[in-house]
Amino acid sequence: MLGLTTLGLCHSLAVDALPDLRTARIEYRRDLLAALLPEKKAHREALLALERSLAEKADYPEAIHVRDERIALDQEIAALEHEIPALKEQAQSLRNGPQQERTLLLAKDATISGLTLDAKTNVLTGWTSDTASARWSLPNLPPGGYEILVNYACPAQTSAILECKESFYTLRSTFAGTDDKPVEINMGTLRLRDGGGSLTLDAPKNDAGDKLRIISVALVPANK
Repeated sequence: MLGLTTLGLCHSLAVDALPDLRTARIEYRRDLLAALLPEKKAHREALLALERSLAEKADYPEAIHVRDERIALDQEIAALEHEIPALKEQAQSLRNGPQQERTLLLAKDATISGLTLDAKTNVLTGWTSDTASARWSLPNLPPGGYEILVNYACPAQTSAILECKESFYTLRSTFAGTDDKPVEINMGTLRLRDGGGSLTLDAPKNDAGDKLRIISVALVPANK
């Protein structure tokens, strides 16, 4: 039978190994996406050539079908181009330990209500109800002020309003159109009273909520 000291040592080694395992998984996904990206771009160029060829032949219904497929692929490529560096940053944050300056919360890690997680692009869509929300558990951050940086995309000439909440304090910001390109908005400084609690995004107003795509949320200490 193992003694208490041996069991304690085994437990300690297992806990210490968890960040390395998470880092390996994140880096594996990053490498996989980086390998897929050139193939996706090549496929997009092939669709563009096919679309032009069909249009020249006046086969407009099929050209429109190919165009729609190309547009969906464009959105997927844009999400990949953002997620790859985000995964690299997340892996680096794990290596740095609990004192990292930037805490990244990915869309795929949220607990969602009234929303949809796109399986291909790992973005949150469906901000069409005032009950739609995404909630993340916080990794025991020190209490204090944090800048809330949200990566998102939505069409030009549209906007939506989201709120970011912790247990007591709330921020509200307007998310303007981005030409469907991922950008980062600083919602402002949110005070965390419980860094081991949760952070929630919800939609009190959603004129263009059906077009809004949330990619990730980052928290940066306000004094950094």
